[in-house]
Amino acid sequence: MESKLLKSRASDLLKRLSKATEAGGASAAYDSSLFDTALLASLYQKRTQSAVDGVPSKQIEDRLLIPESFNFLLSRQNPNGGWDSGVQHHKLGCILNVAAGLLAIVKRKSRTTARSHPSTEALEMRAQKAEEHLNHLLSTWSIQEAQHLQKSIQSLARILGRLRDEGVVIRLTGPQQDMSTSSITNRYHDVDETKKSTVGIDRSPAATILHLLDLETGHTEYENYLLEASAATGSSGCLPAEYPISQHTTRTVQELLLESGLMDARTLPSEPIFDSELDSLSASEGFDHDCRYLKSLIQRQTTPEIISAVQALTERVSQLWWNGSWNTTVCTSDYYAYLLFVQVFRKIVKSQEWKTQLSNDFLHIRGPITIVQMVTKILSEQNTDGTWGEGMYGCLETTSLALISLVSAMSLDFLGIIFMDIRHAVEKGRELLLFSLLSGKDTPGTKNALWIGQSASTSPLLREAYMVSAVAQTLEVKTSEDRTATLADKASRKALGLASFFHSLPALSNAPFLQLKAGAIESSFYVTMLKTMRTDIFPVTKAKEMDKYFDYIPIMWTMSSYSKGGYVPPVLIWDISVLSMYIFLADEYMEGYVANFTTTEFAELRAGIENIFALDHCPISPFAGNATPSARVQAALEVLGKWANYHLTYPSLAAASAVDTLNLRVESKNYLLHHITQLSDNQRLAVQAQGTASGPFRTPSMGFAHWLHVVGSGHIGAPIGLVWLSACVGSKIRGANKDCFRTVKQKMMIWNANSHAGKQLRMFNDYGSIARDAAERNLNSVDFPEFFSDGTQTQTQPCGIPIEKTSQGKGSNDVDSFEVTMRKQTLLDAAMYERMCTEREMDDLYLELAKDGLIGERLAKWVEVYYAGGDLFSDMYLVRDVTNSTKDR
Repeated sequence: MESKLLKSRASDLLKRLSKATEAGGASAAYDSSLFDTALLASLYQKRTQSAVDGVPSKQIEDRLLIPESFNFLLSRQNPNGGWDSGVQHHKLGCILNVAAGLLAIVKRKSRTTARSHPSTEALEMRAQKAEEHLNHLLSTWSIQEAQHLQKSIQSLARILGRLRDEGVVIRLTGPQQDMSTSSITNRYHDVDETKKSTVGIDRSPAATILHLLDLETGHTEYENYLLEASAATGSSGCLPAEYPISQHTTRTVQELLLESGLMDARTLPSEPIFDSELDSLSASEGFDHDCRYLKSLIQRQTTPEIISAVQALTERVSQLWWNGSWNTTVCTSDYYAYLLFVQVFRKIVKSQEWKTQLSNDFLHIRGPITIVQMVTKILSEQNTDGTWGEGMYGCLETTSLALISLVSAMSLDFLGIIFMDIRHAVEKGRELLLFSLLSGKDTPGTKNALWIGQSASTSPLLREAYMVSAVAQTLEVKTSEDRTATLADKASRKALGLASFFHSLPALSNAPFLQLKAGAIESSFYVTMLKTMRTDIFPVTKAKEMDKYFDYIPIMWTMSSYSKGGYVPPVLIWDISVLSMYIFLADEYMEGYVANFTTTEFAELRAGIENIFALDHCPISPFAGNATPSARVQAALEVLGKWANYHLTYPSLAAASAVDTLNLRVESKNYLLHHITQLSDNQRLAVQAQGTASGPFRTPSMGFAHWLHVVGSGHIGAPIGLVWLSACVGSKIRGANKDCFRTVKQKMMIWNANSHAGKQLRMFNDYGSIARDAAERNLNSVDFPEFFSDGTQTQTQPCGIPIEKTSQGKGSNDVDSFEVTMRKQTLLDAAMYERMCTEREMDDLYLELAKDGLIGERLAKWVEVYYAGGDLFSDMYLVRDVTNSTKDR
C-alpha cells in the first residue's frame, strides 16, 4: 500500500511539474510569497497626466497594479507589526518582509483621502507598529551576518531607499554596524539584478517589481508578467517567489524521485543534473551551493577537468567546515547542506575510482569529522514527536531533509556505535511524514519558508518531492542489514568505553549518551593526527603509561561541544587539542629531563627562556646572551626554543591581533618559568622527605593561596590556555587583526573568570594525583602547611613559613595532625568554591558578550565549550589520574 501511494504521488508530482515549467502553469505548483506580494502592494500603475493650463504633462500613480494585493497584505500583518510567519528562523527574511510591508502601507497612506478605507488613522497605526518592529529587528542584526546574501541585501537597500523617499528614514543601529542606510544603498546598488528575459527578471517577481519601481514610466511586458504570475498562485492578489518554475527546481524534483526509485532514469534529459561551467569554481557561493555543484560533478563522466574540479571543491568545502566559516545561500535550513555533503561523501568512499583521486586528509580525517558533526546535530535536534524544525509541529520539509541525510549516513562504518540511534530517529521521523501523505492534507507544521531567493519562500513542488523521497528512502531501513556487528571492532569498543567513562562524570551524567558516543567517534580522528606529531619537538620519555593521555585530550572538547549545544568548528577543537598535547609533553619533558638540574642550571635555563621570548629576538634564539650555559641546559633550550618557534608561528595565529599575540608570547614564557619554580620546589620537598617523616612542606617558595594563583594555575596551563584561545579565535570571530575580547570590560571579565578556572583546575588535578605525587616527591597542594593547621601558629622558620605543631600522644614522628582524607576534603572544598566563582564570572561574561549580537553569542558558545572541557578535565581527576609517570620511584 505504501509503495503504491508513493508511486501515485510521484506520478502526480511529475505531471504538475511538467505543466509548471511553462508560463501560465498549474496553480498547484506555486505558493504565495509574503515578500513578493508586499512589494506588489506598493506597485502603482504609472500613467501620463495631460498638460493643463500651461502645466506640463507628468507621470502619476493613482491605482495599484493589483489592488487585491494590499488587502492580502493587511490580512497577514502580525500583532507585532511584522510579517514573520514562515520566516521566523531567517532574520533577514523577517526584515525584508516588514520593510516591504511598511513601504506598501506608507505609499497607500500618502494616497488616502478622507473617505478611503482603511482610514488614514488605521494605516498610521499599522505603519507605526511595522516601523517599530523593523527597527527592533535591525537593532539586533548586522550587515556582516548576511554578506553572502548580496541579492537580499541589495533588495533591502533599495526598499530602505524607497522608504526614505516617502519620508521614513530607517537607520541601521545594530551591533558592529558601520554603515548608514545611504551607504548600504550605494554599496549594493551596482549588483546586476536586471538580467532581462521573457519571464520577468530572473524569474523573480520581486526583482521585477523593484526594477519597475525604479522606472520613470510603466513597462507593459513586466506588468503583464506580474499579472500572469499572480494568476498562477490561484490566490487573488498574491505573487509566488519564482515564476515560472526554474530548471533548478525541475531537476531537484527529478533527482529526488530518481534516488528514491520512483522515477525511471531513462525519462531524464541527457544533460547532467545541475550542469555548470567549471570556471564557477573561482569563489564559493555558499556551502550548500558548493555541495550541490560537487554532487553534480561526481555524477558526470570523469575527465581530467572534472577530477581537478572535484579535488578543488572537496578541499574547499572541507576547509569551510573545518574553519566554521561556511554559510548557506540556497536554503535557510542547514540540513539541506548536510544532506548534499553526506550524499557526496558516501558516493566518494563507495567509489574506488574517486577514493584514489582525493586526499587522505579529506577521506579519513576532515570528511568523517564533518559527517559526525552533521549527523549528531541532526539527531540532537529531533523534536519529541519525531519531526525537525522550530515551532510546535516542526516542519515536514525540514524533517524530510533531516531523514534523507540520516539514511544516507547509515552505511558509513565509522558511525557504527551510533547506528542504532540513527535508525531509531529515522523510524520515528517517518511516521508523521507518512501520515501526512496518507491523509493528503497539510499538517500545521508543513510549510516553512526554506528556499532563499530575494527573501525566503516556499515551493510546493520541492516540499512534496522531499517528503515523498524521504518516506521512500526511510522505508528501505526496515529491511536494511543489521550492522550492530561493527561494535565488535577495536575502534568502536574503545570509543564506547570512553563514552561510558565520561558518562560517569558529574558534568556529563545527564547528557544524552548519543552525544558522548559521537564525541568519542569525532575525537578519534583528532587523536590520529596528534599522534603523528608526538615526536616533532619533544623526545619520548620513559613514561610507562605510553602517552595514555592522547585519548583524553580532544574528547573533552568534542563531548562538551555537543553537550553544551555549541557545535563548534573542528579548527577550535584541533587548536585547543594541539596546545593541550604540548602542555602534557612539556610537563613530561620538564619532569623527565629538567627535574634533575642544579640550582645553577635552573638559573641558566631561566635566562635562556627569557632570551627565547624576548621581543627583540626574531627569529627566536635561546642563546642571545654572552654566557654559555651547561651542555644539559643547552640541550633543553634547543628543545624549548623549537617548541616556542612552532608555538608562536602556528597557522591559526597568522591573523591574530597585536595584543593577543603579545599576551601569548608573555604567557608562553611564564608557563615554562612556572615549571622551573615547580621543579625547584619539588627538589626541596624531596630533600625534606629524605630526612624526616611525612609532614607539611617547610620551605615552599610562597604561601599556598599566592602559589596557587601564580604558579599552580600557571603550571597547569590556565593563562597560556586563555591567551592561546584568544589568539587563535579572535580573527575567526571578529575579523583579521581584531582582539578576541573587544572591550576593556570583556577582557577584565575573562581574565577574572580564567583565574578562578585555573585555580580549580590545579586543585582538582592535585586531588587525583596525591598518591603519584607523594611517590615521586612532586609538590602537591595538600603538602602546603595551610593544609596541616588551622592558621593559629606563631612560630616560624627563618623563611617565614609556620612550623607545624606535632600532635600529642601519637609519637614524636607523627607530625601530621590531620588525616590525609581531611586534607583531601579541604582541597576539594576549595576547588568547588573556585568552580562556583568561575561559573558566576562566566555567566556575567556571557551576558556582556550578548551585547555584541550574533558575533558575541558565537564567541560565548566557543568560550563555554572551551571551559566545559576544562571542567571535564577537572572531574576526570576525581576518578582517574591520566598524567604520565616520568620518575623512577
